[in-house]
Amino acid sequence: MLQLITFEEVDSEYGWTTYQAIVENTTGKDFEQFSLAIKLKDSDDVIIETTYSNSINNWKNGEKAKFEFLTESNFAKLEWEASYY
Repeated sequence: MLQLITFEEVDSEYGWTTYQAIVENTTGKDFEQFSLAIKLKDSDDVIIETTYSNSINNWKNGEKAKFEFLTESNFAKLEWEASYY
């Protein structure tokens, strides 16, 4: 499921940009809480910022959820990992 996430720019104002991704829970599990830790990297693969998505509560298997983060950093690529329980 994590490999299929694609963040898209949805808004930009005052130097801050908002990115969103719609993700379907295809894990076969329900999550009490689920969020993403997101590393923003430059073209040399150096981390320039770590940020976090919003947290989704009571996310059931088969449901879709919107994940979002905000940054003022310019980056070349993203990496993320899940934080859940």
